[in-house]
Parts: sequence; C-alpha cells; structure tokens
Amino acid sequence: MVNIVDLANASTMPFIATDDIGVAINQNQFQILGRLDYADLRGCNLLLQ
Repeated sequence: MVNIVDLANASTMPFIATDDIGVAINQNQFQILGRLDYADLRGCNLLLQ
C-alpha cells in the first residue's frame, strides 16, 4: 500500500493512506502498479456516472 505524506496539511492530516499498490525499485525510486481490486473510488476529480 502507498501512504503519502502531505506536508501542506501537517497540522491536521499529515498522512493519506491510498489503496494503491507500489513497489520499491531501489532506494530512490518506486513504481505504482495500480489500485487494489474493489477499492473505494476517491479523489478530488472523480466523475461518477
């Protein structure tokens, strides 16, 4: 799972837990493989029909 540190909101919610799958390539790089199956749709810009 990927967790994002949100430094702009450090006083309220500094970590955002996503349902994305990521792997470390080396010490300085990682790759996002995609979203977990059946994960909730989230985001600021989602258009649901």
